[in-house]
Amino acid sequence: MIDNQPDNGRLTPMPPVQIVKNLLSDEAFESLRDYVVHSARHMGHYEPTFHRTVVQEPRVLTDVHRELAIFASELSGQKLKPSYCIVANYLDEGMCPLHADQKLCFYTVDLLVATESDSPWPLMIGEKWTDEQWDLNGYKDPERYSGDPSPEELDVKWTQVDLLPNHAACYSGTHSWHYRPNKSHGKTDLVFFHFVSEDFDEEFD
Repeated sequence: MIDNQPDNGRLTPMPPVQIVKNLLSDEAFESLRDYVVHSARHMGHYEPTFHRTVVQEPRVLTDVHRELAIFASELSGQKLKPSYCIVANYLDEGMCPLHADQKLCFYTVDLLVATESDSPWPLMIGEKWTDEQWDLNGYKDPERYSGDPSPEELDVKWTQVDLLPNHAACYSGTHSWHYRPNKSHGKTDLVFFHFVSEDFDEEFD
């Protein structure tokens, strides 16, 4: 099902932001796209901050999420396990303010499923900070959705990611600021597969 399998069982640290093209096999991706576009778009709850609807933990993605844990472990350089996933259906003029994620999103595989736009919707991902860097910069709790601080106020090197369908951005959502500088043009559908370290022992909500 996963088109890009790890080369071997060794866990080697990789770059903090990685783009994976053709993440799923053609058959698996078409099945996922059909579910997302024709079902998930019509059943999620609305989140005004992002101008999107969200479906939490759809059962049809359980096996894909579990299988991706091996792949995500290889990319991150440490053993991971699934925490939760969501289908995010951004409406026209969807938004993604500057933020860092909650601890259940330690590592994210951010898969673009479908878009109505003729051009990519840029995603800006900051360099990965250590826990010590978060503390030194005064952000012990970095999760925020207010857009404060602004990207310009942060001393961060940014990577711009322009995804196509079945391409994924892979990075640590808890340790990298990320945002989209523009609103979406037309509907844009993504699936966020989130992972935590294998020894994470807190209860999932």
